[in-house]
This record gives sequence, C-alpha cells and structure tokens, in this order.
Amino acid sequence: MHATEGPPLAPLSSDAHLVRPLLDLATSDPKFPIAAVRRGDQYVDVSAGEFVSRVRRLAKGLIAHDVVPGDRVALMAHTRLEWLLIDYAILMVGGVTVPIYDTSSAEQVEWIVRDSGSVLFIIETRTMREMVEQLSDRFTECRRIATIEEGGLDELEHNGSVIPDAAVDERLDDLATLVYTSGTTGRPKGCMLTHRNLRANVMQSLDAIGPALKPGDTALLFLPLAHTLTKITGLFVMESRLREAFATDVAHLPEELGMVHPTLICAVPRIFEKVYNSARHRAHSEHKGWIFDRAVDVAILWSQQRTAGRIRPRTSAAHALFDRLVYAKIRQAVGGNLRGAFSGGGPLGERLTHLFAGIGIDIYEGYGLTETSPTLTVNRPGAWKPGTVGQPVAGTTIRIAADGEILAKGPQVFQGYWHNPSATARPSMSTGGSTPATSASSMTAGTCGSPAARRRSS
Repeated sequence: MHATEGPPLAPLSSDAHLVRPLLDLATSDPKFPIAAVRRGDQYVDVSAGEFVSRVRRLAKGLIAHDVVPGDRVALMAHTRLEWLLIDYAILMVGGVTVPIYDTSSAEQVEWIVRDSGSVLFIIETRTMREMVEQLSDRFTECRRIATIEEGGLDELEHNGSVIPDAAVDERLDDLATLVYTSGTTGRPKGCMLTHRNLRANVMQSLDAIGPALKPGDTALLFLPLAHTLTKITGLFVMESRLREAFATDVAHLPEELGMVHPTLICAVPRIFEKVYNSARHRAHSEHKGWIFDRAVDVAILWSQQRTAGRIRPRTSAAHALFDRLVYAKIRQAVGGNLRGAFSGGGPLGERLTHLFAGIGIDIYEGYGLTETSPTLTVNRPGAWKPGTVGQPVAGTTIRIAADGEILAKGPQVFQGYWHNPSATARPSMSTGGSTPATSASSMTAGTCGSPAARRRSS
C-alpha cells in the first residue's frame, strides 16, 4: 500500500478552542484592525476590541434565549461581517453552528433545520424569512427565528443586556459546527466538526502557507462562509492576525478588489479563469491580442523555469518587458497588491497556475472534503508543483490502496455524521478532486478516511 505523510504537527494546547485566538488578539492588541466592511464608497475597519465586544453581546443574547452548550443554531446568510460575529457568539456560548447556504431551497432548509434539531434560526433577509415562516411549523425544536436585516441582532443584544458578562465564560463545548454535505448521493448529511478538528486544520494550513504571509496582509472574503473552505480561510486569517475584509457580493467583486487592495484571496478556479478570459478579451478587442498572447507564453515559461530552479536571461528580459506592458494591468484588475491565493473546489490546471505565478500571483491549490475540515493536502512555498494539489499537511497520513482507494488519517478528520452511524461506517463516493499527481510526494485527491470514515476516489 502506497503511503505518504506530512511533517509532524505540534500538539494543540488543552484550551485550543476556536475562540481563543480572537480573545488573545483582543487582549494583546484591542485596536488591531481585525476586519473591514464597506460603508458607502469606502471600507471601514473594525478593531479586535470592537469585534469581541459585539460577539459577547450577541453571546449574552443567545443565553437569554436559553441556548445552552451543545445546542445547534442554524445560520443562513451570505458572507458578511455579521455571519462571523454570530458564528463566534454561538461558539462562545458552547453552541454548534449549522451553516446553510443563502441559495438553499425550501426543501434543503427544512431538512437541515429539522435534522440538526436547531433551537434557533438566524437568517439574513425578509425574503428568506417569508420562505422560512412557511416551514416553521415543521421545525419541531426551533424556538425562535431572527432576521439580520430586520433588527434581529439588535434585539438579541438588547435581550442579552441583563445577562452578566461572566455567564459567557467557560461554556465552550467540543462540537463546533454541523456542516451539511451537498447531498449529491442522497439527503445531505451533517458532518460533525469539533473545535479541535478546525483548530488543527488552521495550524496545519499555517504550517504550510505561513512562510508566504507578511505583516499587514489583507484577505478579501467573498465565497460562502457556509462552505468549509471559506470558513477555514477566515479562521486561518484570524489565527495569523491579518486583516479580513468582506465583499458585498460577487457582483461587486471587481469594484471592491480595487477598494480593498487585498494581498490574499480564497477562490474557486472559475474566478481565475474569468480574470484571464476578461483580460484576453479586452486585449484582443483593442487589437493587442498578439502582445497579450505572447506575454502569456512568457509568463508561463518564466514560472516553469523558476520552478525548475533557473530562469534564463532571455526569459527574464522578456518577462520584465511584459510586466510593464501586460502583467501590471492584470494585477491592477485584482486590486494591485494581490500576490497569493488559495484555490479549491476543482482543478485549476497547470497552465493557468503557471500563468498567474508568472504575473506575480502564486496560487496554492489544495484538496480536502467537508469531512476533513477541509484540508488534506496543499501546495506550499518551497514545494510548489502546479497541476497537483500538493503534499499532505502536517500530522496527516495518506495511503493509496491497490484498488485506488485513498485513506487519510489526521486530527482534522471529522467525528462522523450527525445521527447517522451507518453512513459514518459506510464507504461512499467522493466528490471533487484534481488532476492526479505522478509522485507520492505531491498528491491529488481522493478521500477522507480513518479514524472514522473512508472514501473511494471518484
């Protein structure tokens, strides 16, 4: 059986819950600009002290509504600052966040809220509320629905004002979130992820990507926080003490990239493909297509030679020329300062990865599943191989059986499916993946595995 392992992972401390990095930052540097949100035509920073103060007020509101450790709280909203505030408040009182995509159908919403036994449902808009109210008689355990855009959070904070601050301490529970799978092979299943699962995956990501970070980096979040890839990115940014900006929505992304000037983003391949296709279309419509196409070839060649360890003088000279003529314009289209990105959810492809690297944006592809918090493998500085999803992260062992089954073991592997022990014990088809790697040291995809689960590669 073929096997490969990541580097050792330092043991987590006994209080390695997800709220700890936030509390430590607010204590050591309360004025640190932990987040940024759009207000009109500018982005306004939110300090760590302000962030934690709002989280505590929301946590007291949850306590006022009888949320106790282990209770599930459903959260349906697009990616915004309030999503993160609510998530931390739920964690702070020992609750379990049950994220639901803002695009979910009524049938999906009904199943997830009922199956999880959520006692409280926080939603974003009036439209969502109208849909949810038609289902509310089927939510047997849900006691209350709060709508963000109708003052629901303000009401939570007001109701919690009678709760003493000390009441929110020492309430942390082991289970952090129930993330439901897409349900492509049946009804969605709730993946049980603990504080230690997610905190371990954050530390694994930091071990792999940490050397690429710089003080003052800003990450722009725009993918759904209901997805574990975005969730772990947000936690990673928090652990790394970087600034975390929130896009209004994907439609405003081109404009807001220019407002935030992020140095890091987390995206799916379609975003990078769109950036490339838009730049190419513009160049060809301006009758500069031959310059653009030649610049693309040089960027790819420059990255390939850099990866091989030697950039030839002729390539370096051509690259410097096209950097002024072409690459700088593409970088400007994504904010001007972007130098790194995480990509997942599907294969980006070797050619496009080399192209962006040649432009000045290193993209780190990885692979994982909701069941693995989610990261199993990732490319990293110093071991970067376009066309693959990299090596196992620290503390992770991956084995490939003779029949192609991929098994993974590590502290990020989930605890099983919520109220579904038969599905936990049963191997099932994996979704996702990337182009298969050719060596054991740089692997693609397959599946999650022991201690609790196995998957067959698709």
